[in-house]
Amino acid sequence: MADQGTSIRNSFCLFPTAIGSCAIAWSDRGVTSVWLPEQTDSHTRARVVRRFPHTIESAPPPFVSHAIDGIVALLEGEARNLTDIPLDWDDAVPEFHRRVYDVTRTIKPGTTLSYGEVAKRVGEPDAARAVGQALGRNPIPIIVPCHRVLAADGGTGGLGLDRANWAAGVQVVFPNLFDFSVLRSRRAAAGALTRAESARYDEAILNVTSQQRAADVMVDAARAVAQNTPVQLTAAQQSEAQARARYDAGLAGIVEVAEAQNLLAGAEYQDAAARVDVWRALLAKAVAEGNLASFIELLRASGVQ
Repeated sequence: MADQGTSIRNSFCLFPTAIGSCAIAWSDRGVTSVWLPEQTDSHTRARVVRRFPHTIESAPPPFVSHAIDGIVALLEGEARNLTDIPLDWDDAVPEFHRRVYDVTRTIKPGTTLSYGEVAKRVGEPDAARAVGQALGRNPIPIIVPCHRVLAADGGTGGLGLDRANWAAGVQVVFPNLFDFSVLRSRRAAAGALTRAESARYDEAILNVTSQQRAADVMVDAARAVAQNTPVQLTAAQQSEAQARARYDAGLAGIVEVAEAQNLLAGAEYQDAAARVDVWRALLAKAVAEGNLASFIELLRASGVQ
């Protein structure tokens, strides 16, 4: 079985896809985890290291390269069968979950099963909800195609496709998880929008625990940005003051002053927006943890009206 961080047999690498940089980890027995894109490659690497603290980033062996080729092709819209890729489940994956994943891997591209149908195939016809919970904790998405399991009415049944939009604190629903034409058009229209959609896509197949971890990452990232914006604001204020002084001395034109004031306005906006983003991230964390009381208390303590 794969070791959760105590063996150097665990390795990983990042690889580009149509929706951003994914990550894959493996042992000498098979693939142990797959991660869909975070907002940045560094965030994706951080998630890998949290799961496997002693893992090393390295070039993929042939069977992993084969898995990567299949994932890339599938995310480009090709109908690929990934059942030949060897997997290595760690001891934390319950036996029932493994049976669910085994059945899910038999679902052919372009077809779906309901939660109830999967439950019947694993020999537990009354365990549709448990099937949904198992798929929500799937550590190897795409290779284990949990997106091909739907509720009996053709929807998601509330088990995996509704996730918080961490940037805005709202809910987003994906009616079609693999609408590749939309993904590609959004990527062409704006790289930033594609990264946001990729983050939402990632959250759409992770469990509640991973939501909380993602919220922690967002809080850390927002705080890091907020720590830097005051420095940028101070520099812009100094540049604007110097431009006005040069203008008063007859050493600069009005255009230079206007440009400096424009940069100052931008820095002031970025500084304010960074602080707002911190509060949004803290709210997302509170929602993920199911504890808004701590967020409200923090607001009161900070004197925010």
